[in-house]
Amino acid sequence: MTAVAAEQARTRRPLRSVLIFVVLAVALGAVIFPTALMFLTSLKSQAEVYANPIALPGELQWGNFTRAWTVGDVPLRARNSIIVTITSVVLSSIIGAGAGYVCARIKPRRLGIMLTGLFAFGLFIPVQSGLVPLFVEMQALGLLGTLVPMIIVNAALQLPLSVVIFAAFFGALPIEVEESASIDGAGRLRTLFAIVMPLARPAVATNIILGTVTVWNDYFVSLLFSTDPSIQTLPVGLASFKVAYTTDWPATLAYTSMVALPVFILYIFLQRYITEGVTAGSVK
Repeated sequence: MTAVAAEQARTRRPLRSVLIFVVLAVALGAVIFPTALMFLTSLKSQAEVYANPIALPGELQWGNFTRAWTVGDVPLRARNSIIVTITSVVLSSIIGAGAGYVCARIKPRRLGIMLTGLFAFGLFIPVQSGLVPLFVEMQALGLLGTLVPMIIVNAALQLPLSVVIFAAFFGALPIEVEESASIDGAGRLRTLFAIVMPLARPAVATNIILGTVTVWNDYFVSLLFSTDPSIQTLPVGLASFKVAYTTDWPATLAYTSMVALPVFILYIFLQRYITEGVTAGSVK
């Protein structure tokens, strides 16, 4: 009976591996195919798109990118997106690291778990519920027409996830590292920034990539606070370009490709740290 059970287990194992491979292959195809189709369509002429949308381009039409770059005012909107994204992610990372460290080290431990849970609850609050009061406040402060409202709101929206990521990572770090630093006379702040943060590169990388993807692709907040065309970000510019050039799919998808490319490149450089950062809190 034992031999039969062992044989059945060996038979099920390859079948399970095949099923997992098929599911992952389908998921990968669901991501790669639309992305590849977007880029290939951006290199086609209008006639090629309408003749066969999924065929490979004949002569590469790099002019679609030039047209989207100039007509869509990509340089100005890219500058705005870069400023908003970098500032928001840096602010949420610094504040999130400090708050996450407190949640991971505060005594009693139950209190830290409760505080982390309160921050995690912020992930479930719909952003739309508080934007109208925020708009009124920003107007009263005279900040409309600048990038400041977008930076503040996006940083606040990223803060709960930042705290959860850092709290999980710091909670998995051995406390002995910090105790050694305190014996040498280091205070809490010095311990955090000189000892703990250099060890937290996976958490920092995870926070950066997740925050960058969210803020870079944000449309709703940017649309609400873009009261002047000169402060529009790339997603808002892309929507405006699509409305103005509804039938020009090659140029529209060229614009979309330019919006997606920076995040894709960032992910390639940081992907090694992301898995470490996501799984850091699961193993002590």
